Amino acid sequence: MMDDKRLEAEKQVLASQLPSNSYRFMDMDTSKPYLVMAAKTSLGNLYTLRIDIEDFPEMVPNMYVKNKILLKSGQPILENDENFKTLCYKDDMIGIRHYSNESWSPMVPLYHVYIRGKMWLEMYEQYFNSYKNILGL
Repeated sequence: MMDDKRLEAEKQVLASQLPSNSYRFMDMDTSKPYLVMAAKTSLGNLYTLRIDIEDFPEMVPNMYVKNKILLKSGQPILENDENFKTLCYKDDMIGIRHYSNESWSPMVPLYHVYIRGKMWLEMYEQYFNSYKNILGL
């Protein structure tokens, strides 16, 4: 679990990089703390990311997209999909891969986890909108 010194350092990094109203640490006094972050894509769409931080920084934190993420067919995106780099659902949120266990280091800040989540969202939108462009929609 993150100690107070690390939490303050994480807050300072986030405050230097993001608007203060775009993230919030939640349930920090419980065994299941998490960070909620707004992510705006280059297309202007707004998503909410949830990063579970109960084992951070020792372990790769689980990250979820709170918005509905659909395939081009209109069906929900699949769990554990290698092409989409998804993990399991949790409370109707799809888990997304951002760091492998092999590439993880306790020195990685939460801001870098957020950037990886935002990159995932950009790639998802590129996938989804390329289909629409081909159809002329």
